[in-house]
Amino acid sequence: GKCDGCRSCLSACSFDALRFSPRNNRVEKCNLCAQRTDHGLEPFCVICCEGQALHFGDLENPDSRAARMVSTGEVFRLHPEWGTGPGVYYCPSKPKRGLD
Repeated sequence: GKCDGCRSCLSACSFDALRFSPRNNRVEKCNLCAQRTDHGLEPFCVICCEGQALHFGDLENPDSRAARMVSTGEVFRLHPEWGTGPGVYYCPSKPKRGLD
């Protein structure tokens, strides 16, 4: 759906990446730090993820880390059947290696 300006997503974003625009009564969404990715840098959420669980890359470039991860086939997307063309892929958790 479209943003109705309710602002509930502001508190849900753990990266404080959303901003309310009183000019148009809408929340401006995360753009994956376009000001960085346009210059070949990673978004801040990827850099700051302490668990190193976030990855970013060009899926059109088969040499990129992201493309290699997706090519393993061990990934999934949320509701591709809806036809929205989601660009976020999820990798299942790896089993613990018993190094406790």
